[in-house]
Amino acid sequence: MNQNLPVIVIGAGPIGLATAAHLRERGQDVLVLEAGDSAGAAIAQWSHIKLFSPWRFNIDAASRRLLETPSAGYAGDWEAPRITKLPTGAELVSEYLQPLAAHPELAPRIRYGHRVVKISRVLPDGRGADKARTANRDDAPFLVRTETPGGQVDLLGRAVVDASGTWNQPSPVGRGGIEAIGEAEAREQGFITSGLPDPLGADEQQLAGKDLLVLGAGHSAANTIIALGRLQKQYPD
Repeated sequence: MNQNLPVIVIGAGPIGLATAAHLRERGQDVLVLEAGDSAGAAIAQWSHIKLFSPWRFNIDAASRRLLETPSAGYAGDWEAPRITKLPTGAELVSEYLQPLAAHPELAPRIRYGHRVVKISRVLPDGRGADKARTANRDDAPFLVRTETPGGQVDLLGRAVVDASGTWNQPSPVGRGGIEAIGEAEAREQGFITSGLPDPLGADEQQLAGKDLLVLGAGHSAANTIIALGRLQKQYPD
């Protein structure tokens, strides 16, 4: 029974679409569930950010083969970007993810507006598989519950690949991996944000003239500080 079910991939970003491309290359059925309304929806929220790796490290091999191979209704005329260039998030989406998601081999297998909220197992007769007592539970199909604009939808798969990423699950401010006291309230009031701001673009007026604290010591924090420094030159006060 399981062999007649698709592999369910959660997320239509770089990893999710690459997974789907590899599965299709091997003749496997696949179903991609994307919470947003387009491929790379999370990346589109930080479209102004330039990646820290060039194109050569951001294009999956199976995805490239798919994009460069003609098929029914597709000429295979995709042009790969210059491999040494550092793309922005917007370029990653428009020049790679959107063409890949629109390919006839993948497009019919992607469902947008499907946010996965629960994953479990279900027996062939429809009964739930108890974690502690059901025999051969590992052989039972996966039950994936999604929230869609039309309501909740349950889907079955023989395997599940979670490629949803961490964009909507930011690290907490507090120590030890837990929220600081009062952090939830501060987030609700807009004092703490975890996205990658655009101080020189969409977030200029929101950030100008304020005292700001940047938490983090990675590339994203460094880029944010550089952009805020440029913003300060525009607004010396």
